[in-house]
Amino acid sequence: VTPRLTGNPNALRFIPNRTFDVAYPVRLRRADLEEHEPPADTPEVALAVLAIPGVTEVLLEPGFITVDKEPEADWDAITRRVKGVLTAWFMSHRG
Repeated sequence: VTPRLTGNPNALRFIPNRTFDVAYPVRLRRADLEEHEPPADTPEVALAVLAIPGVTEVLLEPGFITVDKEPEADWDAITRRVKGVLTAWFMSHRG
């Protein structure tokens, strides 16, 4: 999993060496989930990344996941956790 800078200092794109099985882009915002349940077909990996402290939004596409954070949140801590979540997810979804 390789993190890449975006034009936004509060967003990083994480590019795995495998693709996510999504037919269309999935965008989740923490604020939306505080008011509503996620759709039943929401990928578990997107919910797991959004649950990381400091993460405010995720955009999941077949080749990457972009993570937005709170301005005061620490990228080092978030990056370690995102890599851990993605690695564990891909290990449990071999095939």
